Amino acid sequence: MMKRYSYLFLFFCYSFNTVFSQQPLLEFPLPTETFDLRSIGQYENAFFFRHGSPLNYSVWRYLPATNELLPLTSTDAVLEDELLGEDGFYYAEKSKEEQFELAPIDLYKVGDGNPQRLSTLMAYDLEFLASGDGHVLFRARGKVYWLEEATATISPVGNYNDFVEDAVYWQDAFYWTRGGFLYRLGREGGFSVLYQSDWYPKGLTAMADAIIWQDSVHLYRYDGEEAPQPFYEFPADDFREINLEGGALLSGGRFVFSAPTPTIGQELWITNGFGPGTKILKDITTGTYSNGTPASSFSNYLHLYDGLVHFLALDASFQRQYWTTDGTAAGTILREELTIERNWKRISTHRTLPSGGYHLIAEGPEKGTEAMIFKGGVRGHDTNPGPGDSYPEDFYLSPVLELSEDRVVVGAMSAQHGKEPFLLTAEGETWSLGDLSPGAAWSEIIWLGEYDERAYLLAGKRARHT
Repeated sequence: MMKRYSYLFLFFCYSFNTVFSQQPLLEFPLPTETFDLRSIGQYENAFFFRHGSPLNYSVWRYLPATNELLPLTSTDAVLEDELLGEDGFYYAEKSKEEQFELAPIDLYKVGDGNPQRLSTLMAYDLEFLASGDGHVLFRARGKVYWLEEATATISPVGNYNDFVEDAVYWQDAFYWTRGGFLYRLGREGGFSVLYQSDWYPKGLTAMADAIIWQDSVHLYRYDGEEAPQPFYEFPADDFREINLEGGALLSGGRFVFSAPTPTIGQELWITNGFGPGTKILKDITTGTYSNGTPASSFSNYLHLYDGLVHFLALDASFQRQYWTTDGTAAGTILREELTIERNWKRISTHRTLPSGGYHLIAEGPEKGTEAMIFKGGVRGHDTNPGPGDSYPEDFYLSPVLELSEDRVVVGAMSAQHGKEPFLLTAEGETWSLGDLSPGAAWSEIIWLGEYDERAYLLAGKRARHT
């Protein structure tokens, strides 16, 4: 049975150079019982949130400069879908009374001002796929449509009843996959089946001069002019482990990803979209396991920061390591072992930080389950001393905010205050930012955001676990 809690949602502010203020900025005007409140993201100087249940979502916008919280969806409407694009925030709404009927769905965009209604479509439901340069790609009524914002024109593309898998915008055109097909739609409206296969293309990735994808044992490329061509072939038994979707794009049109070979296992690869430029970047975990199979690093959680790809890898003892690469074998460097010192044991999950580091959960017999901020030497932070855990079962929904000077704000547990915000520093210091919900209550940290050198928190006050 789903747990239901009574909440009071409040915004708080923390200045980087002054003490934390426990006085709420304003209250989120929501029902006292809620199923889901989450952050969608930030565009320009506004933060967007979604609230409700799967059949009754609404969208809100928070403006920290003026401390305003504004509903976007109408009171008599329900949210169909939302998309945070490079040039604005898109959302679609439909009348609650006609939610399950063929009825008008209104499409809106929020740029640097108030919401603008782009167009209306008769449909049962709608799903945004991608946006770019004043155009929006979406699915409705079993078809794909594209919307030209300047003219408010909606045009159907293709005629099939299926879901869309990958979708990207690259060089004035949309590309998407469905089943064994890769489709292209140019801004001028030219639609074509670009590629067809008996397998399922996946990992559609936009590079500087081409898009690439995986199909069975092959990597393919399309440069916008010639027909799609395979440029690399992997061993037939290992193609299911090729992971273009989890890769990261470096400068110079180089893409780093994880893939297997029968001789050295699952390791780090790099490609420039051509056969001669596709190769093993580094055999990080050498040797073999006890059963004779090649040891693998299973490099994952790749993300780009400051010209380097940061990633986690496993050594032969299945302990996590923190690595970076500049796209060369010599420049693929082990930064630190993650499971050393202070009796920290298994690392069970992580969040990537914008500056290249990681926020992880570390489990230790003397410390319980605690936070670990790792960025070239930062170690664990025990906010709840002793064997008690700092995170209950809902940690995986808890946000993380990285500040300047290698400081991180997280929501964590302590015996004294319950679940409240903490500031963790690169020197290993742990500072409580205050008991936002004093007494027999704790604060569910819903969202953390940064604006004008201040950290903003959205916290839900509820009764503690018993």
